[in-house]
Amino acid sequence: MKKGIILLVILIVSIVSSAVVFGTDEKEIEVWIDDKKLQFEETPFIEDNKLFVPFRLLFNELGLIVNWDQETQTVLGTNDNFSIHLPLYSKQTIVNGETMEVEPKIVNNRTFVSIKFVVESIGAKVEWDDQLRIISVTSPRELEKQNEIERQEEIKKQEEYKKEISEMFDRYIEYRNDENLTGIESLLSDGFHQINSNVESLEYFETYDLEIELMEIDIQFMNQHYVANIETIEKVVNTNEAFYLDQIQDLSYTVWKTKEGSWQIDVSRLWDKEYITPESILNYEVDVPKDYEEEILKVLEDEIKYANEGNIEKYTSVYHDESPEITEENVQFLINVWSEFGYLSYENLLVSIVDFKENEAKVFALQNMVESPFYNTLSERAFIYTLEKSENDQWKIYQKEKI
Repeated sequence: MKKGIILLVILIVSIVSSAVVFGTDEKEIEVWIDDKKLQFEETPFIEDNKLFVPFRLLFNELGLIVNWDQETQTVLGTNDNFSIHLPLYSKQTIVNGETMEVEPKIVNNRTFVSIKFVVESIGAKVEWDDQLRIISVTSPRELEKQNEIERQEEIKKQEEYKKEISEMFDRYIEYRNDENLTGIESLLSDGFHQINSNVESLEYFETYDLEIELMEIDIQFMNQHYVANIETIEKVVNTNEAFYLDQIQDLSYTVWKTKEGSWQIDVSRLWDKEYITPESILNYEVDVPKDYEEEILKVLEDEIKYANEGNIEKYTSVYHDESPEITEENVQFLINVWSEFGYLSYENLLVSIVDFKENEAKVFALQNMVESPFYNTLSERAFIYTLEKSENDQWKIYQKEKI
């Protein structure tokens, strides 16, 4: 009986012992830096979920110069951009002058450090594969190489996309010059909209023969290369007899790359324009009925008169009801200026009708500011007025553009 019990105990101990042996038979931890396996003399170990490795080989492979301060019992690791001071038997580790609570481990008279702490402090990248028990470190040197490769790929992609955008925009200019409305629309997004600018329409093509010259273009990417901003300087000249003030336009366009890989214009915006005023503008021979001519010129006289008087009600009465010049905001601005600063005194020096249609007229006016309470310098200024017939058949100012 006793022999049986003894045999049973021996059997149980053997089974438990075997289980312990097999249960602790884990794969040795491997440390790789930049695809190079580190061969440590002492075995790395895990404590408190941190992997500790012998410091010297790790420091050397990370490009640190290793020194020992006997007096302070401190391990030093330095390079041109980094320093770490590891005092033995102390948690006061100093990294680039900043004190942190990290304590090295002393095992068999060997100094071990937390690999994650050191690697991340120096700016390297660390990854742990729990299944393979492999820790992979990408050093700052290798990271910089990878970043440089990515930068070069980025530059290359930008240049490719800039070339695509330039080619698209060349077609856009070509379509406009050819009065190809279908071609223009093929380059516009479904949600295309414009701000202060005029993408040529069928009405434009029927009225003018415009020649657009792309003088300057600058392309800047806004969002992962799929959205870009184009800034252009464009010269627009009319070549037929219809009245049109040639101009140099400062525009911007927002373009984006479609899923199909083509570029489309989503927004166009006119920031500024400079009119190229022909010297012959006062010599335009325009056939205008005498009574219409008198009515049109009288409107411009009244506009100056009411402005000089500061009479906002009469001033706005000479403008068309649909005029963009007399929005609520603009009218309030005039009221504020006239009430705060008083009057502005102008006079028309030259007035000439330069274009006339049955219900529309354009008038060139050269004006002079003869008196002002807040301008020290009084000067001439030129405008092109667009007048249209109102519902009650009266001529009214629709638009006033400074040139």
